[in-house]
Amino acid sequence: MPQGRAQPGQYCYAVGLGQVMEDVDTDVPRYAEVQVVSNSRCKHSPEYVEDIMLCVEAKSGHSYPYKGDSGSPLVCPEIRDGITVKVLYGLLSRITRDGTDMFFYMDIHAFQKWIKCSV
Repeated sequence: MPQGRAQPGQYCYAVGLGQVMEDVDTDVPRYAEVQVVSNSRCKHSPEYVEDIMLCVEAKSGHSYPYKGDSGSPLVCPEIRDGITVKVLYGLLSRITRDGTDMFFYMDIHAFQKWIKCSV
């Protein structure tokens, strides 16, 4: 579980098994380096809920989440006991279709209490 909410500027990895281009599926997990950005970048969208979502942007010219990746993890590096580990920070909820390369992830930190009580 994450130790806190992902912060703007933090680099993470979007992982998925969705399409790699229109109508082309993959059996191999793929990942893309993405960056958490300020909530203000996603607030324009009525689907974005600031308290429970993370606003994430694909790096220009790089791969990014695509069709079929919904529910896929967003993992971010954290240092724990002097070791860098990848920690689940979010689950892909929405891919914007407005040409901004913004993605909305459900924020795992916002649901930690519920997750701990349910597991």
